[in-house]
Amino acid sequence: MKIEVIERVVRVAAIVVFLALVWVCLGGETLIVAPTPIASFLVHLVIFFFLGVVSHLGWVEAAPRVAVLTITLAVVLEVGQLGLPGRTFSMLDLAGNLIGVALAWVFFRVLLNFKRTIRL
Repeated sequence: MKIEVIERVVRVAAIVVFLALVWVCLGGETLIVAPTPIASFLVHLVIFFFLGVVSHLGWVEAAPRVAVLTITLAVVLEVGQLGLPGRTFSMLDLAGNLIGVALAWVFFRVLLNFKRTIRL
């Protein structure tokens, strides 16, 4: 399989995860788990982790910009809930978002270093 095809598949996966993230941030998580603060935190952490990982893998050459964009998205989606009826801003959810992005960055860097080690 050509690398271009793999990159396209990963980019599509990033878009799908992004759409799932938007759904979760708009209240869809209550259909998945009980709406407790810890469950919400974990859902946000996992979704942002996967978004970060597939985004980094889909756009390897732009990894630092992808990280900044993902962090910005994490903050905007949570702060944006201040203006949505029926939604509330949560520092715990914001922390889950940011920790998920950070874990994705660490995972990406470890994977990249492992890949370089294998090639040597």
